[in-house]
Amino acid sequence: MARSTSAEPGAPTDEPATEHDVPGLARRLAADGDWIASVTRDLTDAIHTELPELGPDEEMRQATYASSESNVRLFLEIAKTESDPAEAKLPPAAIEYARQFVRQGVSLDALLRVYHMGQARFVNRWNDAVNASLSEGSERTEAVEQGTALTLAFINTLMRALVERYADERDRWVRSAAAVRAEVVRALLAGEHIGEQQASRQLGYSLGRNHLAFVVWTEGSADDDEATDLGALERTAAEFATRLGRSTPLLVQVGRRLVAGWIGGYEEIDLAMQGRVQLPPGAATDVRLGIGSPGRGRDGFIRSYHEARHARRVAELSGSAAARVTVYPHVALTALASSDLDQARAFVVRELGPLAADDDSALRLAGTLRVYLEERSSPSRTARRLGVHANTIPNRIRAIEDLLGHSADSRVAELLVALRLAPLVREGDASRR
Repeated sequence: MARSTSAEPGAPTDEPATEHDVPGLARRLAADGDWIASVTRDLTDAIHTELPELGPDEEMRQATYASSESNVRLFLEIAKTESDPAEAKLPPAAIEYARQFVRQGVSLDALLRVYHMGQARFVNRWNDAVNASLSEGSERTEAVEQGTALTLAFINTLMRALVERYADERDRWVRSAAAVRAEVVRALLAGEHIGEQQASRQLGYSLGRNHLAFVVWTEGSADDDEATDLGALERTAAEFATRLGRSTPLLVQVGRRLVAGWIGGYEEIDLAMQGRVQLPPGAATDVRLGIGSPGRGRDGFIRSYHEARHARRVAELSGSAAARVTVYPHVALTALASSDLDQARAFVVRELGPLAADDDSALRLAGTLRVYLEERSSPSRTARRLGVHANTIPNRIRAIEDLLGHSADSRVAELLVALRLAPLVREGDASRR
């Protein structure tokens, strides 16, 4: 880092930092949200590629992203303020990440390998930023060396704290009944061999019945993790089950800000009642609910849960347009068609062409086309649903057909699927930036 000397006793010896020294570069990168997001995605992708024991679960991937982002931001704060890395404290998202490793039975060794891998990948990205900012010479060499040394000291500090956090959390976890339930549920969902009677006994919930699974989650940023009241989520889940006439649901935490629940009975569970379900009146405004369809026995227990998770995925892709309660049978086609977002996005663009745009005109015409096709190409019924004059619909349909390049009544199935997917791929893009 550049220094100045002064003949005056007591005069300051530090020049103001610029982007040509480590604090200045860190300050610039800390203000660059795109760079931080790019580095965080890079770290997350590398970690989940190299560590298969983390599994394909999206909740774990989200936790990796949240922890990595918080650590990157903390490192840049230390670098730009020239703080002592030995004083670094684990961010809330990193603490929650360690807890999730314990809850999902992933070893401490894997957690430490995550940090070693993250360190190596981050140093590469830091060096890229140094090389792009500084010309060859002593300043560049010094910035690379200082960044590497600072990163090593920073990671070593965090890993010492992680070892303690992991040990404490594991101690509490293995003593809790929740751990037993969570482990049995994890084994069932993973398809592991476990006797149905034994699993029912450990869960305190009979698997040989009809089941309806649901998930309750809360929205929020990664910084909210430590403040998330999982007890409140479980209370909401229990109250929801009570509203459906089931007072003893099985509840298990399955991820960050996410609780899964099952209600069971030997009588048939009425699928129609799902259309009338609501969150309890006292539920917080950021709480959401996803519901599967009824299923019987062990297979039904598992299938209904996966459907509830798919309902949640559709709700999250829908962003601000999503209802607070999403029922899988109502979104099953959308869930299936959006399982691969890249393919879904390409399908929407191919089928809708200019109607896939997000300007007001395209959105109005796309909305008209969807209602028109749902009403079996009836202009009068379409006009009634949209609350417009009957003559408006034929004019819009002509404009739509000009944009599509073919009749609105051809490729009806493809158009309807594309119209349902369009809001998901548009808002899904924004949520991942």
